[in-house]
Amino acid sequence: MDLLRKELEEELKLSTEDPRSHAWYHGLLNR
Repeated sequence: MDLLRKELEEELKLSTEDPRSHAWYHGLLNR
């Protein structure tokens, strides 16, 4: 679980300019 979460965080850093990235990322955490 931590590994997958870490990959998501790294991917977020690469696409911080894309609001949609934050949207799906937080959506997964809320589930």
